[in-house]
Amino acid sequence: MKKKLFIIIPTLILTTTLLVGCNVEFGVKSRPKNSNSVNFNNDKLFGNLGTDFLDNLDDISNNFDDFDNNGNLTTYDEDISKTIPMKNIEDIDIEIHASNVNINSVDSSDFTITCRGSSSFVDKTTIDVIGNTLNIKEHGLNSSINLGFFNKSTSREITINIPKDFNKDLELHGGAGNISINGININKLKVEGGAGNLTLKDIVFQDLKLEQGVGNTTIDLSSKCGDIDIDGGVGNLSIIFAEVGGDLTYDGGVGKTVISIPNNSPVKLATSTGIGSIDINAKTSGEDIYTFDLNVGVGNLIVN
Repeated sequence: MKKKLFIIIPTLILTTTLLVGCNVEFGVKSRPKNSNSVNFNNDKLFGNLGTDFLDNLDDISNNFDDFDNNGNLTTYDEDISKTIPMKNIEDIDIEIHASNVNINSVDSSDFTITCRGSSSFVDKTTIDVIGNTLNIKEHGLNSSINLGFFNKSTSREITINIPKDFNKDLELHGGAGNISINGININKLKVEGGAGNLTLKDIVFQDLKLEQGVGNTTIDLSSKCGDIDIDGGVGNLSIIFAEVGGDLTYDGGVGKTVISIPNNSPVKLATSTGIGSIDINAKTSGEDIYTFDLNVGVGNLIVN
């Protein structure tokens, strides 16, 4: 379930205004040449970061009930830890409002989840198993809207340790905070970025779908992986392949993108540009086993 995160509004309004003036839109809809509008992706700018303002005026006003008499937001503290057996878990669903998130692979047969810190927009976290799904969900003052630019959270952190033998599916909906995913071996991985930096390091997957939010993204792959599909947001993107093992589809947002592949990789490079430049330095094998379909939005693309 996608959250409607009402954050970094000034940034998005400014960026959108500039892009509309340049007749630029993002995502797969940016490819028709006769379009002159910005793609709002189901009424949202950049994945789950934007929302329709008028439809949420009531939600916005309701959130102001949570200010104290001095005009300060109430702060909620949390310190919980929970262990869940891996048995019968087929997928993980994580929904974040305002926390830094660390996901790690561990030598264990259990999941361990810890949530610590304080926040003005997260009052509690629930951890439960419904059917075969492990659900980890932050609950804010209003689950449909999050005024991230008012958030007073400075130290809230969620750590999720995943058994190294768990190779099912994981879906993460990011909020305001940095996300770090390290060393996991997964089947399908879906990540929706929020406002913060995103790091994926030494992970293995068969399928990765990523929606960038606002922040820099680093994907450092030390092993052969499967297909990758990325919708760009606002921020720089770096992808490092130790070995190419699948197709890559990238629909650019705003920022610099650097893709590094080994020499003589069996890759066909197909590129198109919006406002920006493409610099191809990579030497491929000519076998064309995999296709990199790269569409630049606003910024530079470099393939080394």
